[in-house]
Amino acid sequence: MTRFSLCIAVFLLLFVGTASRAWSADVVRLSEEGARVLVGSITEINATEVKILRTNSNTPISVPANTISATQFDQEPPTLTAMRTAVNGSRFPDVLETAQKLDPETIASPFARQDYEFFLAYAMGQIALTTPENKENLQKAITANADFLKNNPKSYHFYPICEQLGDLYLTADNRENAFQAFSLLAKAPWVVSQLKANYTLGSIRLDENKPDDARKFFELVLASDAPSEETLRVKTEAEIGLAKCLLRSGDWKTAIANLDALSAKTDPEDAKLQAAIYLAYGESYEAAGNPREAILAYLHIEILFPSAKAEYVSALKRLVVLWAKVNRPERAAEAEKTLKTL
Repeated sequence: MTRFSLCIAVFLLLFVGTASRAWSADVVRLSEEGARVLVGSITEINATEVKILRTNSNTPISVPANTISATQFDQEPPTLTAMRTAVNGSRFPDVLETAQKLDPETIASPFARQDYEFFLAYAMGQIALTTPENKENLQKAITANADFLKNNPKSYHFYPICEQLGDLYLTADNRENAFQAFSLLAKAPWVVSQLKANYTLGSIRLDENKPDDARKFFELVLASDAPSEETLRVKTEAEIGLAKCLLRSGDWKTAIANLDALSAKTDPEDAKLQAAIYLAYGESYEAAGNPREAILAYLHIEILFPSAKAEYVSALKRLVVLWAKVNRPERAAEAEKTLKTL
């Protein structure tokens, strides 16, 4: 090799190495529409933030975990990238199928391994929540999500998995473990997460017929002054919860009065919230010993808000009982038939 050829070879090696370092990088994608993509080297991840040293910068910046839609890591396996794409597209069976092609021990970056474990647990949870009749899948999903929290307390996916695990426990009718999961979520530093967690904690205690305990959580929700549309919605749900606390404590008159005021100020096109209000009306009139008014309340849901499926099912269950109570067995049979088709 001539001296000139040797110089060219050294130049090419240096150029390729420099180019590789310049173009291979970690990525943090932000969830806000139109937000920029951060490129550089991820230096730290914990439950509340990701720190990234951006290209051509000397100081890492902190990105709140609740503003991140995804992270991607330098030289990660293409299979892991495919899992992330499937999660983002809500193709959860594809996530499980793709995971079988990847040995997590071959993933060099510990941060990337966290993503792998999250994709797997999250996909299993989403499948289980949409097919609750499959008890085996539900239990496997619970185990996977609980293991993720145990093994990855510093993952920025920690709080989303807390919420999903709580939902899985509720689906399995395990209220106490659900209470523990949502208690963890309530410790998140973001207002929306706190409000959702406290509302659910109140709902769990209400389902256990502990209205005094439930009221404390609903009042925590209403004490927040956060103005976003999402927080206002949770507050409306908490007001419905407080009305139920009143009627469970025997004060159904005040409960109905509060529901009247709440119904008047709630968007009449919001099927979910209106159905929840009329479900509470029905329970209040039943507590008052007025089955006919209770039937009318539940019929509101059946006729006007059937798209609120959970509330619709609850209303039908009560109609089966109440139609029989007012000597309308044919209507009770009709409601039961509709219930079975759902």
